[in-house]
Amino acid sequence: MISPKHVFAWATAAITGALMAASFQTPAMAGEGPERADNGFKYEAPITRPTAAPVAGYQIVTGDTVTLPNGATDTSIATCNDGRRVLGGGWTSANADDLVVLSNSATGNGAAWRVVFRNPPGGVAPATAAATAQCAFVRPTARPE
Repeated sequence: MISPKHVFAWATAAITGALMAASFQTPAMAGEGPERADNGFKYEAPITRPTAAPVAGYQIVTGDTVTLPNGATDTSIATCNDGRRVLGGGWTSANADDLVVLSNSATGNGAAWRVVFRNPPGGVAPATAAATAQCAFVRPTARPE
């Protein structure tokens, strides 16, 4: 016996396939057949020129490890080197299942990642943690006028 669950799955797959096929059909393909007039349309790929990469010098940096006794709050900052800017960040810990992260973001100038930790009363004592940041040289792009 075929369950309604299987019928729904098959119908969904069929509809998805039909929609995908239709989305790839171009106006030139819509009138396929001997009666179609050749309108001289010829697709040519756009010419692309190599450009300098907008991001270079990728590296991951780790801030100072902070040690938090029960009930303590502390901050770790991972700072990018040599003029690099933060692409993203986070934190790492080996023994801090109970840690609460109060703040986890880039600094105002984009050169570091700051994480504020709190070890609640009754948590792992002492807990250790550190901020991490993904850094790179970032080339400014031209802004549209």
